[in-house]
Amino acid sequence: MKLAEIFKSGMVLQRDQQITFWGENDSLREVVVRISGVEVAKEKIAGGRFAISIPPQRTAWNETIEFVEDDIVLERLDNVKIGEVWLCGGQSNMELNITYDELYKKLKKSDLSKNIFFYETPKRYAPGMESIQKIRAQGQWYPCNKDTLEQWASVPYHFANKLALEMPDCPIGVVSCNMGGSNLLCWLPREIIEEEQQLSKFYEAYVEHCKSLNMESYQNKFYDSLLKQDTGLIGLFGKMYMKGKFPKWFLDMQWKNNTEALVSQQAYGPWDSMRPGGLYEYMLQPLFGFCFRGTIWYQGESEAKSDRVDIYTHTMKLLVERWRKDFDSNFPFVVVVLPRFEKDILDNGVLFPEIRRQQRELPNHISNLYVIEEYESGMPYNIHSTKKRPIGEALARECLHQIYKISK
Repeated sequence: MKLAEIFKSGMVLQRDQQITFWGENDSLREVVVRISGVEVAKEKIAGGRFAISIPPQRTAWNETIEFVEDDIVLERLDNVKIGEVWLCGGQSNMELNITYDELYKKLKKSDLSKNIFFYETPKRYAPGMESIQKIRAQGQWYPCNKDTLEQWASVPYHFANKLALEMPDCPIGVVSCNMGGSNLLCWLPREIIEEEQQLSKFYEAYVEHCKSLNMESYQNKFYDSLLKQDTGLIGLFGKMYMKGKFPKWFLDMQWKNNTEALVSQQAYGPWDSMRPGGLYEYMLQPLFGFCFRGTIWYQGESEAKSDRVDIYTHTMKLLVERWRKDFDSNFPFVVVVLPRFEKDILDNGVLFPEIRRQQRELPNHISNLYVIEEYESGMPYNIHSTKKRPIGEALARECLHQIYKISK
């Protein structure tokens, strides 16, 4: 038998909820699950995909979990923690690596929390991506220390660190499942997009575009782009921009004649990361069954520069309802209202203010959903603000207040 990819030594499991393990099995077995030598479950599993559940567990720091058949250990997980686990979803501002954070150098020299742990969901969205070296480095559970800090995303780090400061006796795990540039349709199943009245036109446009493609040429270009991903290079100018190093006069010149077109679904092919349902199928679906306390969500920039602005609230309702159904939990969502961005309302209809308005009102339309606003944490020209600590800590304070009932 083989456990699913997320189950690894050093991981964090959600406390006080039934825990389910799943994976692939090659034959009929009777499997015993032991936590630090104590039997907690016994179940017969057939060949193919299997699932085994164990009762809710209390907070723990260093457990060994074994899956045993006739005293033969089939799988073993060491140094497993049981505490609080949050799913971190959205696009590039949730994904942004901590090396671009304005506090990164200071953090590298400071005493880092030993209570927080990070898992990055592999950014696979099409066949053949398993071979990319950069993706092979993902799908791991990382502690927080000077050697591993660069693996972390910035907002999840500040979020987890704040929770750990307020709950020092509890391990905190954050599971990063996000993709730069992703829109809401990426994170919904295709059947909803295809059948839902206000979304179906986008799916139909996408299908028509796919029909026009020469698939051999498309696939060749796709695999060529994968080879470039293995270099891991953003480039000097890209890194300067991400770190907010360009002078204002240069950025003014770049924005002066901006005519960026609105983005619609017909621009994407069948293996593109932004296609309808692609990230839902390849990144989110492998997590189904894992227990989370809730989801923090930082996304909306892609909607603001699309022809889907008017249906943002409706689409978010569909997304939250579907995720809760898929994870079998009415877990809370905590949403970031988009921060300041000077060039956020252009003649072409890039309407950040309208997305912000709808985000502020989401709690009126979706139960158990909260929003945080840290408007000044944004930067005038860099949509990827390097000021991520205010966002992460505001998310944590809202969770401490609303979910954990600890004063902000």
